[in-house]
Amino acid sequence: MKMSKKTFAIVLTGSALVLSSVAYLNNTTNASMSPEKEFIKQNAINSHITVHKEYAQTEKKDVYDKLYKTWEKATEKIISKYEGDFDKKDWELIADPDIDIRFKNMLSSQEASAYSKASIQAKEAYEMGDFLDCILLHKDKNKAKIVWEKHDGKIHVAHLEKKGNEWAIVLEENIE
Repeated sequence: MKMSKKTFAIVLTGSALVLSSVAYLNNTTNASMSPEKEFIKQNAINSHITVHKEYAQTEKKDVYDKLYKTWEKATEKIISKYEGDFDKKDWELIADPDIDIRFKNMLSSQEASAYSKASIQAKEAYEMGDFLDCILLHKDKNKAKIVWEKHDGKIHVAHLEKKGNEWAIVLEENIE
């Protein structure tokens, strides 16, 4: 009888110790966890999720400003070419380094992978001296344009569309 009371006391004490330790660690971990780590923890099943600061916050201001001017110039050329078929207010301009935190993080792993594949294919047109690209993402999130100024001043545009969970390039062009 003494042995079972002793065993019961050990099990009860051990359980209480484990439960209180778990509760303590859970509270201290959550209290000290950064929003970025919490975001990753909550989305652990989405391995494509990344977290970082916006490109505009990490790049030198003069470099970012120069790039942004090229993206605005490209957008204006697209507006001129497509006049009534391209309304700037329907499209969000995103610096390429931010496409993951501004768009792909919200997709399933399959959709993010499909977008990345189409994006890599579009960027095969890069040449030495070309500027960094931006993405014009349509408000419906089913169309995107990967855009950059080429070294010769032309604007390269890869038009992407989503069908189901797949993304594909429907047109690539250089606009003068």
